Amino acid sequence: MRKESELFQWVESLANEGTWQSEGRFTLDQDKAWEKLSSYQLPFPEAWILKLVQAAVLSACNELRVRQTGSETTFRFVGKEQWTETAVTQAMFSSGDCADQGLLALAAAVRYLAGRARKLLALHYPGGQTQVWDGQALRVEDSPYPVEQFELTIFAAEKRGLRWLLQAGVGADESARVGHVLSSLAYPSPIPILVDGRRINGFSSDPHAGSSSATAPIALIPLKPSVLLPEFRFIRDKDWKPEKDEISLTVEGELEALQGDVLRCGALVCLTACVTDRSEQQGFAPQPSYLKWIRDGVVVSAEQIPAIGTVGATILLSAEGLRTDLSGLTISQDQSYNRRRKDAMQRVRVKLLELARENVEKALRIGLRGRVQKAAIITFTSLAFFQPVFLGMAGIAAAQYASERLRVKRREFQLRADFRMLCENF
Repeated sequence: MRKESELFQWVESLANEGTWQSEGRFTLDQDKAWEKLSSYQLPFPEAWILKLVQAAVLSACNELRVRQTGSETTFRFVGKEQWTETAVTQAMFSSGDCADQGLLALAAAVRYLAGRARKLLALHYPGGQTQVWDGQALRVEDSPYPVEQFELTIFAAEKRGLRWLLQAGVGADESARVGHVLSSLAYPSPIPILVDGRRINGFSSDPHAGSSSATAPIALIPLKPSVLLPEFRFIRDKDWKPEKDEISLTVEGELEALQGDVLRCGALVCLTACVTDRSEQQGFAPQPSYLKWIRDGVVVSAEQIPAIGTVGATILLSAEGLRTDLSGLTISQDQSYNRRRKDAMQRVRVKLLELARENVEKALRIGLRGRVQKAAIITFTSLAFFQPVFLGMAGIAAAQYASERLRVKRREFQLRADFRMLCENF
C-alpha cells in the first residue's frame, strides 16, 4: 500500500496534469550552463546528502532536520528564513561566484538530483512559494502548504512516460540509504542533525569506532588547534553509554567523556574497544585504528591503520584549507595534506605516550554488570530454607557465576594490556 502525503499528491498532480500556474523559468534544453554544472561527478550516488549537510553548516543553520515518509524525504534548514527563490535559482546556475557558500553546496545537490538522479523535487520558501522541478523545467507555484524555514523535498516517484508514479518499496529503500549516509558520514557535524527526531551527532554513530554489538567507544581525547591543525567543532554524544554486554568500560580523569558540551579541537581521538569474542582462549578480536578527514561537517576521507590490539584510536582532522576536487568531497593528497597528516600523527603519538607514562591502564575500569546467575544464587539460597532441593540449584548458579567472573577477568586483563600497548606503539 502506497503512503502518499498531501504535499506529494499536490506536486504529483501539478507534474502529471500540467496544471501549472507559471511558465517554466529554466529548462534543461534552454540553459546549457545547467547541463555543464550538473555534469560534475560526485564521488558516490548518495553524496548529494553530504552536500546538503555542508549547505546547512556553511550557512550557519541552527540545525538540520530530516523527515522521511514512504513518498518523500524532506530536509529542513532551521534558521534559513532569508533564503529566497531568486537567490537559490541564481546559485543553481552559478559556477562559483556566489558569496553564500552554503547556497553553492545546496545548488550542487539540487543539480545532481534534478539532472543525473532525475528526481521530482520541491523547494519550499517561507514566503509561501514553492519551486517544483518536474524533470524538464523549474516552476514557481503558490503553495497551499506554508513553511517557516527553507525546506527541500525529494520525492520517491519515478517517471513513466509522461507521468510521475510512486513505485512500491522505492521510498523505503531511499530512506534507508539517506539515514545510513547521515549517520555514518555526517555525525561530526558542528550543528545538530535530527533524522525523524533522532539526533545522529557524536562518535556513537561512527561505523568503525562507534557504539555497536562489536565495538564500544570508551574515551574522547581532544587536541588543541595549531597552525597546522585548524580548529573544528564537534558535538559530543548526548546519550554516550560506554557499556557492552557484561563489560562496563569507563575512564577517569582526563579521558572521561562528558556529555553535552561542544568540543573545539585541532584533532579529536576516540578510543574504541572491540568486544567481539573470537574464542574463549583468544579473547577479543583486534580493533583497527582510523584517520578521518572532515570538511564542513562531513567525513570526506577515511584511512584504516592496522590494529595493534583490541583497542583502537579513530582520529578526526579538519580538511579545511586543503585542496579538493570540484565536488569538495575528495581531498588532493598533496604536500599540504601530507604535512598536516604527519603533524597530527606525531601529536597523537606524543599524547598517547604521555598517557602510557601515567600508567593509563589503571584509569580503565571494567566492571561486571548484574547477571542472572547472581540473582539466581540469592533466590535459590533463600528458597533452600523451605525446600533443600533448591540448595543444589543455588550451587549450580554459583558455579556459573564464578565461571563468568573468571571470563570477565580475562577480558579485563586483555583490554588493560592492549590499552597500554596502543599508547606505547601507536
